[in-house]
Parts: sequence; C-alpha cells; structure tokens
Amino acid sequence: MNERVKELAEQARLIPVGQPDGTSPYMDVLNHFAELIVRECIRAVDLTNTHHVHTSFDDNLVRTTMSKTKTAIKQHFGVEE
Repeated sequence: MNERVKELAEQARLIPVGQPDGTSPYMDVLNHFAELIVRECIRAVDLTNTHHVHTSFDDNLVRTTMSKTKTAIKQHFGVEE
C-alpha cells in the first residue's frame, strides 16, 4: 500500500495506526478502493480537458499541464498505468 493511502486509511480509522502493511485482511480492498478513487480523479481531469473553455491560453500548454497533473496524482498515490 502506498504510504499516503495507508496514512489516509489510518486517519479514517479503517486500519489501526502504525499497523504494518499486509497485516490487515482489508489491505487488498483498501488498495483497490484507493486506486478506483484516484482513477476517478484522473477521469475528472480528462473531462475538464474535454470541456475546457477556449481562451487565450495555448491548447498545448493546457494539455501538457493536465498530463502533468494526472501523472502527479498517480505518483502521489502509487497508482500504476
């Protein structure tokens, strides 16, 4: 489990604080749930890109920024492609 996901699970009291990874029978479920949430966040970024209002901003800049945002979210939560 990604350390950040583990911290959030502890804060939500889904696992005991300081419990070593892999000792809860729910770790696989928590990991999968966290991954689904992260993927929904990525989807929201994609939808924003689809519906963004054309402004004076360069479309390439917008696409690049959104791509970097999606990558940062995935890395932060340890989600693979």
